[in-house]
Amino acid sequence: MEITDRYSATGRPAPDPKTMCKGDCEGMGFYPTRNKKEWPKGAKPDEIGYVFVRCKPCNGTGRRDKKGMVPDIGGDVKKLRKAIGGK
Repeated sequence: MEITDRYSATGRPAPDPKTMCKGDCEGMGFYPTRNKKEWPKGAKPDEIGYVFVRCKPCNGTGRRDKKGMVPDIGGDVKKLRKAIGGK
């Protein structure tokens, strides 16, 4: 078996960079942490000390909300400048 990234390892398609969460989950919805302050009450770590926690920015969906999405500009520099508030 060959695993190339976290998405294929879990059987998920790679997320769309335009809509994926930019939080610690990187589009997965959950992420591993050793920081006990982030753990849910009663969580028990795995054998190497990690607990998977829900990503707060996306609430476990792996996606950004509408206002956080990157506009599709199709390579148009004028649209990009307008989208980011430039001239």
